[in-house]
Amino acid sequence: MTPGQALLERLHYHVTRAIERGAEAIVEQRRAPGPLEEAIDAVRAARAKLGRNYKRAIRGAWRTGNYDREGLGELSGELQRARNRFGPTWLERLRLK
Repeated sequence: MTPGQALLERLHYHVTRAIERGAEAIVEQRRAPGPLEEAIDAVRAARAKLGRNYKRAIRGAWRTGNYDREGLGELSGELQRARNRFGPTWLERLRLK
């Protein structure tokens, strides 16, 4: 085996392993819900609880920080994380099915 062939074999091994590790990481990411899915689930729960004015209540809670007054106390953590991560404009653009 020439030095060039040995180098190509080692390179092939390392690239193959890196691809396998990357594929495993992608599979793990797909198993666990990400921040976007958690945020959408929290907004859906608010809609189920509050009805058609759910966005107004979420905006009020975000503005004042008083989730209990808006009836969203049990969702405060998830909704605050959604605001911090995606911002208020995200809620306005969100269209739930």
